[in-house]
Amino acid sequence: MVFLGLTVALVTGVPLGTWISQSFGWQATFLGVVLLGVIGLIASAVLVPSNLPQSASPSLRAQARVLTSPRLLLVYLITALGYGGNFIAFTYLAPMLTDVTGLSAGAVSLVILLYGASVAVGNILGGRLADRMGPVPALTLIFAGLAVLLAAFGLALPHPVAAVAVVALWGGFAFANVPPLQAYVVQIARQVSPDAVDVASGLNIGAFNLGIALGRPWAGRGRQFGPHRRTLHRRAHCCSEHWPHSAVRPAGRADQGHCCGLKRSKPVCQNRQTGPSGRDEV
Repeated sequence: MVFLGLTVALVTGVPLGTWISQSFGWQATFLGVVLLGVIGLIASAVLVPSNLPQSASPSLRAQARVLTSPRLLLVYLITALGYGGNFIAFTYLAPMLTDVTGLSAGAVSLVILLYGASVAVGNILGGRLADRMGPVPALTLIFAGLAVLLAAFGLALPHPVAAVAVVALWGGFAFANVPPLQAYVVQIARQVSPDAVDVASGLNIGAFNLGIALGRPWAGRGRQFGPHRRTLHRRAHCCSEHWPHSAVRPAGRADQGHCCGLKRSKPVCQNRQTGPSGRDEV
């Protein structure tokens, strides 16, 4: 149910939050989150019964067996790394689609909505795949497909149709591994510590959130270097291909859109000719 709620949030919350931030500023999005949180708190206090039956709490020894099981710890590591890597790319999906692919803000919201719909479908198909193949073969297939799609996304970004197609498949593969991971955790926990199956399942959700928390800072670190590398590559390609025999203009001429010292709003390269005086003219 927790992952189902996350799926619904991706389908509806992410595009809505993107639209609100683009229309009213990012502060409005956070205010909306606070408002929804208050509504959820009040609804839980009013609607959730206070006399729900509860199972006996597992002993500390049973919980310790969960925390010291190498097989369970390996699954938690897979969950954290898998979703951490996925959210490194997803964190900057909107900026990449606008800055690199060239989509408008409205189109980006629709693409993220498509991603969320793909997530919902991937959850269902991932569960069926785990039932048919078993958790481990299903996870192997899904993570291999996710790795291929993340690699293809970098190549498809400059092409709008290809980028949207990759995003549509990416969402499904990114969350198709949820049912197999949960099923595998429960399967191992029943062998290791039958009294602490709920604890083992909850720790897997914690590993999921840990992966997201660690993935976003690494996304920020990678973004610090990405634009510089891209700019240097564009400048080097521009100067070597179009002006192989001319000197490089200083960065101070960036306002004129010359090769070195590019501004993003200017063309990368402009045709250049040599005037009668021997100086280069644009």
